[in-house]
Amino acid sequence: MSQLRRGGGCCSRAWGVGRMSYSLYIVECADGTFYTGIAIDVQRRLLEHNGCDCIGKGGKPIKGKGARYTSARRPVALVFERAFSSRSEAMKEEMRIKRLSRGEKQALIAAAAPSLRAAPTHRAQP
Repeated sequence: MSQLRRGGGCCSRAWGVGRMSYSLYIVECADGTFYTGIAIDVQRRLLEHNGCDCIGKGGKPIKGKGARYTSARRPVALVFERAFSSRSEAMKEEMRIKRLSRGEKQALIAAAAPSLRAAPTHRAQP
């Protein structure tokens, strides 16, 4: 089995020889809820969540097939991202974060270093 694998159909980003970096990300949906996931290419995944039918890196088409949860809550904005050296580590942290309350997720996002946090590009409607 090859050490370099593709994940979820996204274009891969190699980190060193045979190594990939998986990122855990949190997006804020238009209704103010949070969605947590993992991806190799977070920017591509964000485009998928927002339903982009466009061309990505290397001329590969991006089919706007984000998660079912986010498809009804567009647009989504990236509010948190953290890199992990393995998929297993990223998935463990994803499951931990999914069990947090909304307030705990907000605290996690607020406490993140500015380089790992992106400001939302939209505000939920009151």
